Amino acid sequence: MPQEPTIWTIHELLSITQGELHQNCNNCIGPFRSFAFPLSQLTNDTVLLHIDDLGWAKKTVTASGQRNKSLQEILSKAEKLSNVLVVTSARNIPPTSVPIIVVSSTYDTLIEAAKFQRDRFEGKLIAITGTAGKSSTRDMLAALLTKIGTTFASKGNWNSRAGILLNLANIPQHTKFAVIEVGGGAIERTSEILKPDDAIITSIGENTTRRNPTIRNVAEMKAKLFLVLPKGGGPTSARMLESSEYY
Repeated sequence: MPQEPTIWTIHELLSITQGELHQNCNNCIGPFRSFAFPLSQLTNDTVLLHIDDLGWAKKTVTASGQRNKSLQEILSKAEKLSNVLVVTSARNIPPTSVPIIVVSSTYDTLIEAAKFQRDRFEGKLIAITGTAGKSSTRDMLAALLTKIGTTFASKGNWNSRAGILLNLANIPQHTKFAVIEVGGGAIERTSEILKPDDAIITSIGENTTRRNPTIRNVAEMKAKLFLVLPKGGGPTSARMLESSEYY
């Protein structure tokens, strides 16, 4: 079977985080094949972010499985696996055999990891948003693209800002295509990091909120995804969405 792609090396992580290796383990860890903060995604060869500073949204904290868990409990899980690195902003590190990078903010580390991996990604990135049908469209498109090249697809319904950043941090550098699901509320806050080559809006419906009280507001919010497309793609699509025939 082909080997899983290398995602991160210890030297890259230290460079982007400007963190400090808690123990001298440069030659005994890595490479790492996944980047995670949900504990359910903790497996061998994983970089795990400890959710322990104010940058993390409450919803993300709850969904991560780290809520009300101490660093010691997280390290105890990591110790049962091989080649796991924990990134934390905690200063009082309990005794452990797990290598640790100490940073000022693990949320900022997630942002920097997403930027770094997106910038060196060599393929095409397609972003998908919409009131309904995002996940099924992502899965169908990824299945089709797999027929012509290696394809990475975002996982589950992690389409919030933190989820998008997490998916970007996991894109293998040499993959040909990446298909990323984007929640409407995350478009404005992630589009400049996401930098899609193409974008799809599956539907514009009445899933309105206080921030987007009308369908037109929903459409305008989702159309912002087109504004960061490469020159030549975004303006035409954006003008089409502004047309009255869509309302």
